[in-house]
Amino acid sequence: MARINSFIVLCVSLMCCAFLVDATVIRFRNRQEAIANNECDCLSMYEFKPICGSDGRSYPNVATLNCANECQRTSIGISHDGLC
Repeated sequence: MARINSFIVLCVSLMCCAFLVDATVIRFRNRQEAIANNECDCLSMYEFKPICGSDGRSYPNVATLNCANECQRTSIGISHDGLC
C-alpha cells in the first residue's frame, strides 16, 4: 500500500512539474494509531494564506487544514484568518 501511495504522489508531482503548477505534498501522521508507517500524503496547491484552526494550530492555507482533517479523521474548523 505504501508503494502505491508513493507512486501516486510521484505521478501527481511529475504532472505538476510538467504543467508548471506550484504544488506541495503534505505528509501527516495519524496520531490515533501507533503504527510507524501509517502516513497520509495530501497534495495541496502552494498558497500562503494562513488561518487559525479551531485546534489552536496555524495552517498555511485552507487546503492544508482540509488535508489534516482527511488524514487525521478530525473535524477542525477555521477559527479566524491569520496565524493563531
